[in-house]
Amino acid sequence: MCAGRDRLGPYDSASEAEQALTTVQKRNEAWDAEDERWEGKH
Repeated sequence: MCAGRDRLGPYDSASEAEQALTTVQKRNEAWDAEDERWEGKH
């Protein structure tokens, strides 16, 4: 069984769940950009 930290969801719809990995990628890119801004790299 997966640990809770390794799971995605719950989602309100099947469509939202189908887009989960795209959503994660977009959030990670935004967070990485914010980290760089915070660290003064950009």
